[in-house]
Amino acid sequence: MDDDDQELTVEEFRKAIHAILVRMDRIRSSDFYKRFLAQVGASVGESLAAMGVENLVVYGLGRISRSESSRLQLALVLLLRQDRVLPEDCLIWVFDPVLTACEWRILRQLECRAIDSNELGLRKVEEPTLFFMPHCESHLYDNVVKANWGSLGKIAILGNSFASYMERWTIYPNQKGSRPDHLLAIQPRAVELPVDDVDFMYAFNDMSWHFFPDE
Repeated sequence: MDDDDQELTVEEFRKAIHAILVRMDRIRSSDFYKRFLAQVGASVGESLAAMGVENLVVYGLGRISRSESSRLQLALVLLLRQDRVLPEDCLIWVFDPVLTACEWRILRQLECRAIDSNELGLRKVEEPTLFFMPHCESHLYDNVVKANWGSLGKIAILGNSFASYMERWTIYPNQKGSRPDHLLAIQPRAVELPVDDVDFMYAFNDMSWHFFPDE
């Protein structure tokens, strides 16, 4: 892929798309994905179906032209819809301020839609929504929970482990940065299902599904 924010040639664009498709195939043929789909079949899929997910929101994807982790994360996002983990008509929405115009052209070709402004994670959902945000900072997770505090049954999060955040803040309560109060408040009530990341640890490490059942 071309690292510069310049117009891609037809051949460069073709290679960029092909690079993502190759990573989709790599994930699909991996033991990681077999375990991932088994987890969906055993527990996660029922929760997603009960929600009736209509939108997939991707925060913090990173530079798909430069980062292998970003390319693998995008590949998994596309597989979620292609392999019917999510409905075939589920809309994929993406935001990351570092993405270039060339990268957006690639994303649009792959049927991803752009979130026009930096929501800072404060997207209040109307329809059931899965947030995919591995490797994001804790304040983004906190903002997602805060924005949807009154309707948490409408959201699920596939991203960094809330239990790990709770453990770190319990052991080190005086960390630098803002305390993610909403994340920590909801963590004991969340249903967290860790994803086995051994094959692609650098892309999906410490990742879990999080659901927030109505009380």
